[in-house]
Amino acid sequence: MSQDGNRAEPRQARAEQTRKSLLAAGLKAFSNYGYQRVTAKGIAAEAQQSVGTFYRYFEDKKALFLEICRDLEHRMFDGLLAGPALAADKQASRRLAESIARRVVDSHRKHWAFHREILALQLTDPDVAEMVQQREDRVNDRIKQLFRSMAPMVRPYDLKAAAQAVQLSLEALAHQIVIFKSDIEEERLIGEMSDMLARYLFWD
Repeated sequence: MSQDGNRAEPRQARAEQTRKSLLAAGLKAFSNYGYQRVTAKGIAAEAQQSVGTFYRYFEDKKALFLEICRDLEHRMFDGLLAGPALAADKQASRRLAESIARRVVDSHRKHWAFHREILALQLTDPDVAEMVQQREDRVNDRIKQLFRSMAPMVRPYDLKAAAQAVQLSLEALAHQIVIFKSDIEEERLIGEMSDMLARYLFWD
């Protein structure tokens, strides 16, 4: 399998549209039926493409699944942590923490069923587990860069460990609210997470 999951590198507008239609059909199928029940033939039919067309773009359904994961990652994190207001005081730091927590939850909400499939597959499929680890490494690097840009307001000294702690906390929050449907109200969970992050990162 090629590194990015594509067997073809389409340049023309029609070819790119075909690729996007396969990605959209795959996202819908994996979300509605689960990874194990989906076939390349079914995805091609949903996209109104032939099976041969599917295999010109993707080696197999796993290659498509991984490409959808990467596509969602770009949509999820582009701008998510970019250019936040500085946490000049306790109220501002609380608002910043709440803004980030809400955006993480909202980014999971739109495609919650697909995120559920990622959670399940990363425990059993080495390729998906590797993709998730690489994604988490990239997110941690972005959070660490955010912390550096806010120095000396950020309290933790070990920024790498702090970035991972924040990333894991926000992911767990999103999963609990969006996928596992916590019996505690969303506003209460986001509120407590916002207080926790603000105190940990900014308050003396």
